[in-house]
Amino acid sequence: MGLFRGAAIHEINLQNSARATANPSLGGGWQGKAACGSGDIELFLPPESGKIRKERAERAKKICRKCPVLRECLEDALEKGLNNESDGVLGGMTPRERREFIKSNGKNLD
Repeated sequence: MGLFRGAAIHEINLQNSARATANPSLGGGWQGKAACGSGDIELFLPPESGKIRKERAERAKKICRKCPVLRECLEDALEKGLNNESDGVLGGMTPRERREFIKSNGKNLD
């Protein structure tokens, strides 16, 4: 997968959530303001396991922490039930962290 260009951001392909695609048409919504919009999608969808996966996820979450639409991204991931390992880092959380969040709090961020 290549790099995103400009303000375009990925959208999750629910048919194959292990992959994401750049979609410039999303530029008008919150996705167009996402900090990951010009980054490498593989950072957010690490294929590895173990230590390497954890390190990549931490780098992705570091980008998320600076994102102006972090909350919107997390809400979207929770709403869509994107909590499988193949869904990667969304809203500043790994799939496991999102599952734990839902167990403790439901899908409500308030």
